Amino acid sequence: MKMSPLKSIIVFTVILATVVVALIVGAFIVQNKIVAGSMAVNEQIERLNKKRLTAENLRSNLALAKDVKTQIANYDSLLLPQSAELELITDLENIAAKNKVNQRIDASNLDNYTNGKIEITLNVSGTYTDVLKYISSLEQYKYLITIERIDFSPGASNPTDGNSQPRASSQIKISLYANPE
Repeated sequence: MKMSPLKSIIVFTVILATVVVALIVGAFIVQNKIVAGSMAVNEQIERLNKKRLTAENLRSNLALAKDVKTQIANYDSLLLPQSAELELITDLENIAAKNKVNQRIDASNLDNYTNGKIEITLNVSGTYTDVLKYISSLEQYKYLITIERIDFSPGASNPTDGNSQPRASSQIKISLYANPE
């Protein structure tokens, strides 16, 4: 049984249209599955990246904490020990003598300091060079000293002492911390 050419073209067209529609529907279904899978993979990648960044941050914070721990291990050695005020005054006098300057304590809270902070105002006089050496020695003191203020003024010249170096007078305000009891 032979079909007429018109019928065979119609049947062929219907079959071809059905195949094309099936391919389009199949492609659409596959595309949706690919997009959904791709979105799921992107979400997993984002979660993994967040976990990785969190882990890196934790490692970085842990390393920083270890570094800080080693740095503060010697912190107590930088603070003036409790009841060592006399030692501090003696050390300041020795620093002054070593640098050939005259030193006078103008004000201090050594007898009643709060929060462990000791504040001392020193009046230092000598040659300009010796006063600078004195300040440098203060900065190298075994306990942590903060120089809060330095006021320089020219000192009186004394031509009879045989020293032609310029004289200076300086008021220095320092602070340091003492270990709490």
